[in-house]
Amino acid sequence: MAVSEQIKIFCVKLGISVSELARLYGSSPQAFSQKMKRERFTTDELKKIANLKALLFFQMATKSQINRYNQNQQQGAPCLYECIFLILNFS
Repeated sequence: MAVSEQIKIFCVKLGISVSELARLYGSSPQAFSQKMKRERFTTDELKKIANLKALLFFQMATKSQINRYNQNQQQGAPCLYECIFLILNFS
């Protein structure tokens, strides 16, 4: 699966648009879109995106989601696994 597809899936899971992610990333939506079309992300850029997604997840998580995650690591926070995967694989 292409990196741009993974980014789109993450955005859907987080409930934000790719444009919103681009702004949080510090880029214009147009420039970010071009990077996605061309698959031109550096390792550092992918780390920054993964860190943003992890931060967004923790901001949006409710106490019940965190408790459910702690009780059963298979439920409650699937996005966290994906963020950690990106951070570890592009370190």
